[in-house]
Amino acid sequence: MITDVLSKAYTTVKQNFWSLVAMFLPTLVFSAFSGWLVPMLTNFDSMVVSVMLGSQDLPTSMGGFFSLVLLLEIITFLLAISFEFGLITSFKDGKFRFKNAFAAFHGFTWLVTLGLYVVVVVIISLLATFFMLVTIGFAIAAAKSWFFGIIAFIVAVLGVVCLTYVALGLKFVFFTYFVTKDDDDTNFFNAFVSNWKLVQGHRWQLIGFMLMQFLIGLVLMTIVGLVSGIILAILAVMSNPGLRLVVAAILGLIAFVVFLGAYIFYGLWCAVANAKFFLKLRDIKADQAQPAAPDQD
Repeated sequence: MITDVLSKAYTTVKQNFWSLVAMFLPTLVFSAFSGWLVPMLTNFDSMVVSVMLGSQDLPTSMGGFFSLVLLLEIITFLLAISFEFGLITSFKDGKFRFKNAFAAFHGFTWLVTLGLYVVVVVIISLLATFFMLVTIGFAIAAAKSWFFGIIAFIVAVLGVVCLTYVALGLKFVFFTYFVTKDDDDTNFFNAFVSNWKLVQGHRWQLIGFMLMQFLIGLVLMTIVGLVSGIILAILAVMSNPGLRLVVAAILGLIAFVVFLGAYIFYGLWCAVANAKFFLKLRDIKADQAQPAAPDQD
């Protein structure tokens, strides 16, 4: 199942690359803008804080800064999840239209999706905080007895297992809501229940699927590091400064274009693979839900 999904996702991206790039462009541009603006605001705000120490206007300034950063993060998330919703929509007719990238902004889908995101973050945060505090407590108690150190280790392992189990059970909750939002019996909380049942019995496959994506990304990063090292080695052996500058500009431009293309292709491939994996799970569950055909004598 895993290799089949990954292979079909690769074929889909290869055959519809430029259409997918067009759909992904709003997310890519805004995330790049946000990634450039937030660090700049952070540096600027740190200078403002150093100048305004003791000023009564400081809380207002900080509140406005954090509100802007939060707004940028929310918009980036909504654009990214809307692109993924657009993939689900595009799979229905096989046409990857630019307008599908804004599927989350039809009606109040974006608002419900944001609500789902908040609930997921709260659940994961509460679990992580609970296990972290319990582990720290037993770790401190371990100063009196090594027995508590063993308990702290066991609790930490249980925490990782529990968080992984819950996170996997919630991975496709946004997809689940999007594909069932028009059903009469679907509501906000049904998305969690339906998604939990969808993943039930397939968590190991999902772990393997995510691990494969991670390893492929790691290989790409390694290749990027090797190519960068080769370019630097070539420049290091060149004695003519002018020629070195020309070669650096040419190789740098080529490397940038290739690396950017590889990054975009890998991102699209992961997004398409995630959507296809979700749809594959839905097909499996639908087949299992169908009653068995009666035997004919």
